[in-house]
Amino acid sequence: MHTKIQKWGNSQGLRIAKHLLQEAQIELGDEVEIAVQDGKLVISPLKNVRNRYKLADQAKEILTGSESFFSEWKDFTTILRFLQYRILSAHPEIHNALVTYYNNPLNK
Repeated sequence: MHTKIQKWGNSQGLRIAKHLLQEAQIELGDEVEIAVQDGKLVISPLKNVRNRYKLADQAKEILTGSESFFSEWKDFTTILRFLQYRILSAHPEIHNALVTYYNNPLNK
């Protein structure tokens, strides 16, 4: 793929084709590391994508009634706690917002 460095506000940026991101297992919103190695820019995902089990995949298993998923979980409360943990682990900004909300005396 050929692309061009462009000015975006006070920064410079480039567009990356969707198929390249998919090949690298990088999704919109993922954090990446950009480094220079041997005079080349190298973009790497910060997460270990090989071991990443996506929340969307887990939700799909729940909705489709996957045997493998339900054999591990005995009751719905456990499933809800698991999903809550996965969401808050993947999105610390949600956790921080909830902590701020619940610690605000005006919300009690």
